[in-house]
Amino acid sequence: MKMKQSDPGLNIAGASQGNIIQNLSHQTINGNLTFRGGNNRIEIEDGCSSFGMNIDIGSECIIKIGRKCVLTCVDIYCGDNANIVIGDSSVFNYLSQIRCHEPSSIIIGDGFLCAGGTLITTSDMHAIFDIETGKRINHAKDIRIGNSVWVGQGAYIMKGSTIGSGSIIGAKALVCGEIPSNVIAAGVPAKLIRSGVYWKHEL
Repeated sequence: MKMKQSDPGLNIAGASQGNIIQNLSHQTINGNLTFRGGNNRIEIEDGCSSFGMNIDIGSECIIKIGRKCVLTCVDIYCGDNANIVIGDSSVFNYLSQIRCHEPSSIIIGDGFLCAGGTLITTSDMHAIFDIETGKRINHAKDIRIGNSVWVGQGAYIMKGSTIGSGSIIGAKALVCGEIPSNVIAAGVPAKLIRSGVYWKHEL
């Protein structure tokens, strides 16, 4: 395992061959990193900070965390051959979960704001089969989230979802499809409440 500027607050376990951690942050990266396999690459850019972060990763995965991100008690899980990219200046609050249990990817743009208790997952985590054919019918699907998206408390973003830039997802919403840019979407499943909006971090 190769490591660059690893923060002493990051506890690393289960290291295997070919794992690379590139931590360029000058802030405190506090949490646990567990490798269950090899040939992974984790990149943490300048200005990032975390408290209570947990990363559990298999083999052949890439995790990229952009500049000036804040990851508070975020829980990241990757199976094998999974990719997670988090854009610059993104903020995750308490107990958010990011899940790639199967080969798939989650791409999050810059300026993402994620309230606590949210779930972002590319997989159902259990296989479902057609009785007649024996073929699996619930394969994993990638997730794409644009720039400056705000996700409310306890929302779930499910496999195959896309959220356009500038949009707002209401608390406890269930996103399981396409949400356009610059809209408010809420409910189970999430539906458009209003379009033609944008938001700011400042009150």
